[in-house]
Amino acid sequence: MGGQFAWDPRNIRLHLTECQKDGKRIKGHEVRCELKDQPIMNANLLDFLHTTPRLIPKEWEEGRGQCVFFWGTIYRDGDRNLYVRYLYRSDGHWHWSDRGLDGDWYSDYLTAVSASLP
Repeated sequence: MGGQFAWDPRNIRLHLTECQKDGKRIKGHEVRCELKDQPIMNANLLDFLHTTPRLIPKEWEEGRGQCVFFWGTIYRDGDRNLYVRYLYRSDGHWHWSDRGLDGDWYSDYLTAVSASLP
């Protein structure tokens, strides 16, 4: 998703791919393929929310160990491995980290997508 974005938490929903449901896990590359038709959010939104955590929806705190990924920005390291960044809550604070696409994706690894697009 590109261009300007006016923050309204009602415009974001947390998405779980079919292959992650019911406690299943899959590789990050498979999640990426399943998200190809989803209106995914990019890391600009992650950075905005990380610097203004009071705007992060309370519902995002509900899941224990829950991570919210921003698949609209994929990073590549010097070894050509792909990574995606995510927000997570720990010790009462929001933090960000990244995860390699070669790793397993679990049912508490959600994706931030636009709720206003199909």
